[in-house]
Amino acid sequence: MRNVQSQPRAGWRSRWAALGAAVAVSLGGGGFFVANAAVTDPASSFVPVDPVRVVDSRDGTGVAGPLASLADQDVQVTGTVNTTDGMQEVVPAGANGVVLNVTAIRPTAGGFISVRPGGSTGTAATSSVNFEQGAIVANSVTVAVPTSGTDAGEISLRFDAFGVSGPTTDVTVDIVGYTTSATLTALQAGQLSVSAGGDTTMNIETSGTVVQTVELLAPAAGEVLVSSHTSIYNNDNVNQQSANCAITIDGARGNVLQQVTIPAFRAGSISGIRAFAVTEGQSLTIELLCAKSSASNTEIMQAFDAALTAHFVAS
Repeated sequence: MRNVQSQPRAGWRSRWAALGAAVAVSLGGGGFFVANAAVTDPASSFVPVDPVRVVDSRDGTGVAGPLASLADQDVQVTGTVNTTDGMQEVVPAGANGVVLNVTAIRPTAGGFISVRPGGSTGTAATSSVNFEQGAIVANSVTVAVPTSGTDAGEISLRFDAFGVSGPTTDVTVDIVGYTTSATLTALQAGQLSVSAGGDTTMNIETSGTVVQTVELLAPAAGEVLVSSHTSIYNNDNVNQQSANCAITIDGARGNVLQQVTIPAFRAGSISGIRAFAVTEGQSLTIELLCAKSSASNTEIMQAFDAALTAHFVAS
């Protein structure tokens, strides 16, 4: 099923803060990890965690009950929070983003769930999970988390049954990782990550457009896991259009991660993961490449809110 979103607007919140200048961190035994992001936003790193369920509307974990259309529910995700396994800290206070698996369960009407930073209100500009009535649909979501103010450490869940109030849906939310501006040494031993992302919106071409770049120097032999997410908007006000994205390693294009067909004046999201082996000292340029499928000059496809994360695991 394709993911469908509302028309984007200016000033998108960044899903991933990016690493700016090169960062070198001792791994022990004389090894170093060096990473460069293509943009110069404040430093941030990704920390993977074993999945923990922090929301299950069926038993009241995290939320009072099913999500009601057009009503927002804020959920605390940092610090000690309620989970299906009891109270525990999954994401430390001060984390500036979380990576989630969000599942809509048997909604009473078709629509979408938008996951936004805590305190968000009003009509959702994007969808995180798209579904039809009675379906069970999951999607990976990365969202910024406020680090100060009354909404610090919270995310906001909003079900929208395409503007109709009254319908409900059950929902589960599993945390699988988080981003932090703390030093990279806070990551698990032997695992380091670099991410890039931002608010830049760019037109994509039939031949492909690089929408995000990460450079990596492997400190030892191991494996690199590369995950990506981007949203693509179809500016054609009449026809549906298709687009796809792929992750490239040193210019060699891999298999297309996903292709979406997007209705006129709508947006869709594309996510995916690639894994590949690296040798000690290997230097890599990893890029997220997106392309429109039609060479027609009558439509413009735009990529926005793109994120690319490379995660090194020593062998």
